[in-house]
Amino acid sequence: MKYTVGFMNPFSDADFTWRTFDTIEEAQKFIEQQEKLGYETGWK
Repeated sequence: MKYTVGFMNPFSDADFTWRTFDTIEEAQKFIEQQEKLGYETGWK
């Protein structure tokens, strides 16, 4: 199963950028890193 997560700079008009990971652990680690940078995140 693939896990697709998105991140977006809340201060721009850009849409979410989506990344796909093979494991949920990789996806969660990526989400945590993006949230530390202040990005909005979501799962697809």
